[in-house]
Amino acid sequence: MRWAFIVTVAVVAGCAAEEPQRLEFHRDAVLASFQPVTYHRTGGIIGTDDHLTIDVDGTVRTHGRLFADATMRLSEFQIMQLVRLFEEWQTLADSYPAQAVDAFTVEIAYGQKRVVVSDASAGVPAVFTRVRNRLESLATQMIRAAN
Repeated sequence: MRWAFIVTVAVVAGCAAEEPQRLEFHRDAVLASFQPVTYHRTGGIIGTDDHLTIDVDGTVRTHGRLFADATMRLSEFQIMQLVRLFEEWQTLADSYPAQAVDAFTVEIAYGQKRVVVSDASAGVPAVFTRVRNRLESLATQMIRAAN
């Protein structure tokens, strides 16, 4: 019985030692899968032209009529969150058009996949809305930091 206990403790200790390595491998794989992001918003009643880009190293740049001219760097955790948000991006249609006067048009690209949506569009998938909200939240943080 004592040997069984010792063997069990040794196996558990060995597995525990491997866990940080597996987590680090997973983290590295997720970070390596991150692709460049571009956000471009045009139109609206004021005729805005706003841009946000995120490079693969996590550098975020904004400029435009409603965005501050600013730069910041995302943490690894923030990049991992974005990778998670973009998981279903490839399933989206390329465009969700609508005919509306003074509506914003938002174009977001993740890697090679570009999606264009009008604010007046019906049936915009939740994944697009979540990504848009997150990117606009980053821009808002940058505006506050610049002021």
